[in-house]
Amino acid sequence: MPVSSVQFAIATHILVALAFCGKQGANSARLAASVNTDVTFIRKSVSALAKAGLVKTTRGRHGRTHLAVPATRITLRDVSLALGYPLVTLSHQYAVCPLCPVSVNLRGSLRRVEAELGAAILETLSHATIAQLAADVCRQAATESRRGASRPGGFRRRP
Repeated sequence: MPVSSVQFAIATHILVALAFCGKQGANSARLAASVNTDVTFIRKSVSALAKAGLVKTTRGRHGRTHLAVPATRITLRDVSLALGYPLVTLSHQYAVCPLCPVSVNLRGSLRRVEAELGAAILETLSHATIAQLAADVCRQAATESRRGASRPGGFRRRP
C-alpha cells in the first residue's frame, strides 16, 4: 500500500471526526488521539486540507480545526486531490537500462494505465461524501452500542 493511501485514510478520518464535532471543531491533540497518531502528522494533514479549502483552523492555545464547507459537499475525490499524491503507482523508479527495450518502453505504457486507473478511481471517489461516511460510522456505532460495546473517549456526534 503506497504511503499516500495511509495519508488519505488519515485525512478522511480527520474530516469525519470534524463532521462529528460540528461547529465545536477539535484541536490537534484530540484528532491525534482519535487517529492514534502523532500530533505533528495530524498538523501536516490538516495543513493540506486547509490549503484545499476543506477545513479552517485557528491557531494558539485554544486553536481548533473546523470543516470549512458542509460535510455533504466534501467528497473523497476532494480529499485525494487535496493531498496531491498519485492515486496509483504501477511502475518502479529504477534507472532505465538503455540496452533493454522493456526497460526503455514499459514505464510509458504503465503511465497510460496509471492515468486511466487514476481517472476511474477519482470518478468513484466523487460519489462518496464525508457526510455519508459519518452517517455510516454513526450507524455502526449505534449497532455496537446496542450490543453493549463501549468506546470511552471517542467523538460524539454533534448537531
